[in-house]
Amino acid sequence: MSLGTFFGMPLLSLLCIAHAALQVHRAPIYIGESQAVVDAMETAFAGLDHHRIKVFSDEGQTTIDLMGKKVREEQGSQVWAFDGRTVFVRDRVRHVFVSGRCLRHRAAEVVPAVTGRRVDVVTRALLFRRAPLAEALVDANVRIAGYVAPGGVPCDIVRADASSVHTTIFVRRIDHLPQSVTTESLVNGHVVTTLTRNFQFHTIKASVFKLTKMPYEKLGPFPKLKEEKF
Repeated sequence: MSLGTFFGMPLLSLLCIAHAALQVHRAPIYIGESQAVVDAMETAFAGLDHHRIKVFSDEGQTTIDLMGKKVREEQGSQVWAFDGRTVFVRDRVRHVFVSGRCLRHRAAEVVPAVTGRRVDVVTRALLFRRAPLAEALVDANVRIAGYVAPGGVPCDIVRADASSVHTTIFVRRIDHLPQSVTTESLVNGHVVTTLTRNFQFHTIKASVFKLTKMPYEKLGPFPKLKEEKF
């Protein structure tokens, strides 16, 4: 199994720039037991339901709620939710509220059109029903680099080394979910940026996926989405 899109905008941006020429990429090369650990993480993500994911980094905090077909995200001034048929978006800076029907995978287009901010890459992957990891592993040699227990939580260290990005993932042994992910972007073999994102996972019994307009908010127009080409 392969994993689907991971955890940091600097990484995504670098990958998009580095591969803008639409180069042909190779699948990850797994060394030793690394594929078993990565596959277990993909399975764990696929099984997340009635869960809240909190993601912490120097860029701030993102909270993601999952329940069946429903997804809700809060990051900074932006709050949005998709209840399976309708997307709701709240821009706390401009006090604008927008809602409208759309297909699940197009909710990620509505949010930045309203707020000017992108959907978090973790949320985007889950919204598209992909496990959040693959681009960190594209063209990479993947291996188990050791074992740690940060905060008393036993974790395998998964190391994925590609020419322009090195990714280190602490994968919790208890549930196979990531404890933290660090991406190092390289230019000519030298590290130019480093981003670490830490994760918390909580079960939830209920969450608010249907946002409603507040009295102080103005109702914004639903953005016109570009027609999909097949």
